[in-house]
Amino acid sequence: MKTVLQAGMAKKVPVKKEETVKFFKKLLAYRETLPQSAIDKFKLKYSRPFKTPGPNKVHSAAFKRFDSLASLLLEKVKATNQCAAFKGIPETLHATMVNYSILKQNPKATSVLYVDMKKAFDSVFHSVMRKTVGALNLPASITKYIQGMLGSRGFTISNVDKTKSMKDNRVNVKRGIMQGCALAPCLFVIGMDIISYQINKESMLPIGHEEGETVADTPDSKHIKKMSETAMTNHISFVDDMKIFAMDNATIKRFKVIFESVALQLGFYVNAKKCGVLYNNKLDNVMLENISKLTDCYKYLGIPKLGRSICVETLEKSLEKKILGSVCQVFKTKLNIGQKIKWFNSSIAPAIGYAVAHALPAVKQGILPSLCKRLDKLVIKILAGNITDSEQIEVRQ
Repeated sequence: MKTVLQAGMAKKVPVKKEETVKFFKKLLAYRETLPQSAIDKFKLKYSRPFKTPGPNKVHSAAFKRFDSLASLLLEKVKATNQCAAFKGIPETLHATMVNYSILKQNPKATSVLYVDMKKAFDSVFHSVMRKTVGALNLPASITKYIQGMLGSRGFTISNVDKTKSMKDNRVNVKRGIMQGCALAPCLFVIGMDIISYQINKESMLPIGHEEGETVADTPDSKHIKKMSETAMTNHISFVDDMKIFAMDNATIKRFKVIFESVALQLGFYVNAKKCGVLYNNKLDNVMLENISKLTDCYKYLGIPKLGRSICVETLEKSLEKKILGSVCQVFKTKLNIGQKIKWFNSSIAPAIGYAVAHALPAVKQGILPSLCKRLDKLVIKILAGNITDSEQIEVRQ
């Protein structure tokens, strides 16, 4: 609603109660009737019903099955572009590694578009999610339950002092995924898959290589040329953080048009001010009008990147700032030294480890260990005089 108001699409919220109710009803219904062409095409992706575990029935305690249902949906539905919810590997690390592989195997010949959306979780249309769930060939009882859950949200505008004669003025909420529900992230990712489904119809970049292997199972050695599985992709997505790749600038512009067109049908709005683009070396003079060219580091999944690689200097400055602020905050408290160490090890150290581990695929092998040593010295300098040498080692984890 804030986005709509700031964009000048609606007037200020009226003071009178009756006018306020009308205002919110009109505001929440804004752009609800957009064409659903992308969703209709999305239905063609699924032709056979799901095989769901357990009885084909939703009980009153159906929320207990949401975790297993979410895993089932993600396994059956989600395109490989969506890096969230992969098993066996940290999800953001998987996205970082895929990103690094694409850029490494297509050096300096790739245009890259970083897409940022405004409040995506709170903007997606319920009508879109209901159609999407209906397209998945789930058992009718589960489909009905999820669609009913999406369609029963709202809030009531009323005076503080309410009498029995007063009537409730309920405003039904028609946008946004219910946060806190175990199934909510799964539903959102399935909605995002509609965008992936459309972009995947366009040209892609290969990821794969050939390996030679000598097999000596006969007197004459045979050289078998093995082709590793070649993956083709043009974008990766981590929930709502999307990064689009193309071999030329004209293609990246076409991808942007497709993305915005489908995103509007879902209820999403691109935040152009926070998006960024990198152009390849080809001089085709094609530029994106409302998206800035990246000249400095861009944070993708919390990791500062410069151009097509990790900027280690910026990463170190960012981590130093985080360590200085966080460690000082911990040691200003009145906790005893043991409690402070536990606080550091349970919160600050994992945050630093996240950034370092996710930068590892894109930097030289010896750079990050030396960076970690410098960060260790920074922590010890902050703690100097407050703890013993043996406790300093524990802080390093």
